[in-house]
Amino acid sequence: LFLSTWVGPLRETMKSLIFSVFLALPCAEGLALRHSGALHVAEVSRARCVEIPESCADGVDQMLETASTIKEQVREELNATRARLHSIALDFVRCNTLTSQVSSYTSKFRAEAESHTSCRVRQKADFDASKNCNTLLTAVKANRTILCERESLTSSPNDLVSLCKPTREEGLGMWLEDMTQTFLVRHTQWKKDHDACQTAGSMIAPQEALCSVKEGTLNERAQECGRALDSVESFSCSWATGFAA
Repeated sequence: LFLSTWVGPLRETMKSLIFSVFLALPCAEGLALRHSGALHVAEVSRARCVEIPESCADGVDQMLETASTIKEQVREELNATRARLHSIALDFVRCNTLTSQVSSYTSKFRAEAESHTSCRVRQKADFDASKNCNTLLTAVKANRTILCERESLTSSPNDLVSLCKPTREEGLGMWLEDMTQTFLVRHTQWKKDHDACQTAGSMIAPQEALCSVKEGTLNERAQECGRALDSVESFSCSWATGFAA
């Protein structure tokens, strides 16, 4: 679109230049013919004046009139030629101006496009960081669920009633020792699983905060890149509109 818009005015400029040159050629040819005609009239008048002295006065008047007419015609054609040459010069100035504008536009557009591309690269990095953070957050939550739903943490005290029933052959002392050992083992396992559950749960909030920051950075980057894209499109459209005009 830009190329066709640029080539059109340039083609018209070259047409105008060629047309002006062809217009100037007949002008030069006309001046030469008139000058030749004036010399011929002057030569005839001079010869007649030599042969017939009485005609010299009339010849002088005729020559003055002819010279005045030619002078006026030359002035008019000279002014017209100057106008044509001025128009040609303006066409060249416009052409050079358009050429420099194209060069300036290309440079500025390249800078705008590179800025937008660079922003999209940073946006991709921010997106990956946010995605990885959320993936880790999901894993942390899943780990907390697994650790906090172990049997040692979810069992009811009533589930242990059957363990407390002594056998007929078992004396009190032996039963107490068995209960002490049984509950010590179960308490140790419960304490270990409880601490693991608490540790896993404490990792969720910091990870959520980190992911929130990364998501905010990603959103800001998306807006930044959107503005960069708007700048590229606005610059291109405004320049193309002005160039076409």
